[in-house]
Amino acid sequence: MINKKKLKDRLQSFLDSSGLPAFVYGSEVGFINEVCKELFDEFNIAEKIQLDLSSISEVRDLIGFLNATPIYGKQKLVLLNDAQKWSNGVKSALLKSLEEHPSYNKIIITSSSILDLTIMSRCYKIHISSDLLSKTCNIDEVSRIEDPNVLFACMKDYLEKIILCNNFNLLAYAEDLWDKVNETYSWFRKGEISSQNCIQIMSNLILDHLNQINSL
Repeated sequence: MINKKKLKDRLQSFLDSSGLPAFVYGSEVGFINEVCKELFDEFNIAEKIQLDLSSISEVRDLIGFLNATPIYGKQKLVLLNDAQKWSNGVKSALLKSLEEHPSYNKIIITSSSILDLTIMSRCYKIHISSDLLSKTCNIDEVSRIEDPNVLFACMKDYLEKIILCNNFNLLAYAEDLWDKVNETYSWFRKGEISSQNCIQIMSNLILDHLNQINSL
């Protein structure tokens, strides 16, 4: 696990040099939120706001804040917590603002997991690893996996690598795969399909995906 000072220094350095939103994610989201809140409080910027974005009205408030020219300095700071809880409506409303916000804004987003690739591709990703996430498997070994939870973790790891390397040729394929695998896994979690059916469907989706990208 990265220590608190290293994460704060890395975030500080990035925010000082880039206009992209910083997307900080990992299974230890409590630790991530704590560090980002400390950095938020320490930042010498007068105009700053912290939101959870639990509703569309909060997104509107955020957009208004982002588009208003700073009054007390040259920069503004935004901290958006627990993005894994955002509704589809919130994510859709936020998407354009992440791409087109004025350059004086510094934005930090925290999450326990990756989000839609349309959002992730507009951010600088900082993945905070844990022992659990480090035990994921290679995508080529999917046919040997007999546990839906392990297979799902494997897919998350694979898709995170695509996002982190910013391979835009694969993003559309990866986004489609993530939507389908995530939907299948949710069926399993709800008890709507068996463990065996879940594995079969996800494995077929993954193999089809590999065939598609191999033909590029």
